[in-house]
Amino acid sequence: MPAATNSSSSTSNSASASPSQSSSHLTSPTCSTTPLPPSDALLRADINRRLLESGEYEKLSSHLTLLLRESGWRESTLHTCNRLLRDPSAKVVNYQTLYAAVERDAMEGVDGQVKVEVVRKIREVLEGMVEA
Repeated sequence: MPAATNSSSSTSNSASASPSQSSSHLTSPTCSTTPLPPSDALLRADINRRLLESGEYEKLSSHLTLLLRESGWRESTLHTCNRLLRDPSAKVVNYQTLYAAVERDAMEGVDGQVKVEVVRKIREVLEGMVEA
């Protein structure tokens, strides 16, 4: 559950969608929940707009989805969700309580190599935007 919904990532919602569904669930990139100074927030908004307009956001999201599936993260997170949903003592009554119960472990469960690869791809895209 990454990510990717104002939790990161992009990461989060795209992990549960298939690559063919990735464009239908993307409305806007989401970032860290850490408040930013106004100038940083404006810069982030401009970068997000450019990523969306260029189609790069969807490409990055699809790449992340693929890496999460290949690493077994998606299946592991789904298993955790299913276990919690079946456990009455977990008191999962809706999506919000499930998300709250799984978010931290899901974020920490992303393989380090996946993080490095996604950051590398993001840098590559951003450097291409700066050079253009």
